[in-house]
Amino acid sequence: MALLALAVVVSGLGCADECRLGQGKCEGNKAWLCHGEGENSAGRKVWREFQDCGPSFCKASSQGAVCSLTDAKDPICEFSVDNWPGAGVCQGSIPVRCAIGYRVEVGQDCQSPALCDASGYPFSCVTLGGRHPICQQLDEPNLFVRTACYNNSVVFCREGNLLNYTDCPNSQCGAGAPPPPDAEWCSPSGKCIPYAPEPVAACQS
Repeated sequence: MALLALAVVVSGLGCADECRLGQGKCEGNKAWLCHGEGENSAGRKVWREFQDCGPSFCKASSQGAVCSLTDAKDPICEFSVDNWPGAGVCQGSIPVRCAIGYRVEVGQDCQSPALCDASGYPFSCVTLGGRHPICQQLDEPNLFVRTACYNNSVVFCREGNLLNYTDCPNSQCGAGAPPPPDAEWCSPSGKCIPYAPEPVAACQS
């Protein structure tokens, strides 16, 4: 009888160590993740401590475990409920990193939604003349200025770089009409560059 009881206890301890790869849990405000042992994590799955959350809140799901800045889920992070270790989003001009529906990091205020870049890590604020995520998508080997909507701001791009921007705080950014023939965008310094022959983004009421 004693041997049977011992077998049950040992079996219970073994089951407690098993988990599903990528799963998360919280113990004593510490985040734990399920890892696989062996080559390519193909072996037995075991729990390993990931992070001590300290003053933050440990939150876990089947997708992982994180240290959240708030006790409740953040509506701005709804897109990340199935995402770990995290993805960025701009809340106005402030970059926020989200994971499994929680806010886990906040960057510095970039002063304009057009300058907020939460796509990389660590966060960065775009500067005029610098590479910009949306401008890089529009990059092409020509001399045109191209426009786009980004975080409800109009951005003016050339060769992947941000030339200028206009925020649309009380209206919505959208595609307008194609520019007139020979239309040019002129910088504050007076340098003028032709628009690409495509609809120009603008703040629309």
